[in-house]
Amino acid sequence: MEQHVQQRGILVKPAWKVMRFAPVFELLILSLDLALIFQSFLAFLVATAIFLTVYPLKELRILFFAMGWGIVGCWIGFMFDSTAGMIILSILFFFTSFGVHIFGLEDLLDAEK
Repeated sequence: MEQHVQQRGILVKPAWKVMRFAPVFELLILSLDLALIFQSFLAFLVATAIFLTVYPLKELRILFFAMGWGIVGCWIGFMFDSTAGMIILSILFFFTSFGVHIFGLEDLLDAEK
């Protein structure tokens, strides 16, 4: 008798599939912040629904989060008392975040089709 052995393959997600969740993760953090500000779980649900469904807010959110990461880069450069570091890290963080968010948004919109 022949025996067929079937091995399970290990699925490794490529980096581009993981990056699609970066905007969603930041969206949940922003919605959670709004819920903590208003001290309401309903605010969390409404903010999440609005941010996920309204397309112009998706584009505005990309710019908002990219500027936020640019500010984080500036703050890190400020911690090291380096003006050049502030400028370089701000630009680097801004464009990296902007690219990840644009790519993630395009990937999410492709998944909806």
